[in-house]
Amino acid sequence: MNNLRECRHALLYAAFTFFLLPGAQAQHYNSWARFTIQVPLTTRWQTDAELQYRRQSIGAHVNPVEQPLMASFRNWTYFHASDKVRIGISPIAVFRSCNTLVHPGDVLGSGRNEFRASVMAEGDLLRTGHFTVSTRYAAESRWFEGGTHAWRQRLRPVLRYSPHAKTSWSAYYEVFLTNTIGSFSAVDQHRAFAGVLLPAGQFVKIETGYMFVHRTLGNNTQLNEHDVVVNISLAARRVKPN
Repeated sequence: MNNLRECRHALLYAAFTFFLLPGAQAQHYNSWARFTIQVPLTTRWQTDAELQYRRQSIGAHVNPVEQPLMASFRNWTYFHASDKVRIGISPIAVFRSCNTLVHPGDVLGSGRNEFRASVMAEGDLLRTGHFTVSTRYAAESRWFEGGTHAWRQRLRPVLRYSPHAKTSWSAYYEVFLTNTIGSFSAVDQHRAFAGVLLPAGQFVKIETGYMFVHRTLGNNTQLNEHDVVVNISLAARRVKPN
């Protein structure tokens, strides 16, 4: 219970201190792409297959596709408890990441593997007119190549504006709290995103936007990332109400 209270206080503190972040030592430019196939099983259950691919700049070059950064596959299974609450589990995800090229002389490396198990819960806190305020909490268990293990928690409040049934604008802030074996919990990453979700046919949706990421690397380098984000979702089929 004390550990849970400590984590909650750390996450709330990080949220209030986002705009007081120290000046970063390096700037970085990335491109993030995600493709998701959504398969409704019943009116309450859904499973997703998710592929991600990211590329990065070399140092502060304003070219977000110069070198590979990460590729992953993950499966999510969701339960819609109501029209406002959804919970999910991802029992296994596979990531392969290259080194972050902070400086021009950095070596990309051959990449390393990570396996991840996650749970999440999200819900709407307020709906008024075309606006929705929601929050998402996730906990992740991460195993890295070489035997390293870490726990990570994520908290993301979201503001969404939906002028039409299929189109929405959103902005969110997300904070990451990481705990590794033999060390204290530490807030090591902040994300801020703004973008738009648009329909591209009956079963396809595309979300695109800009994400700012501030994170602390292993050598205590403070890094600012500027990311172009494109997410494509394909609904495999519709489930008729029972």
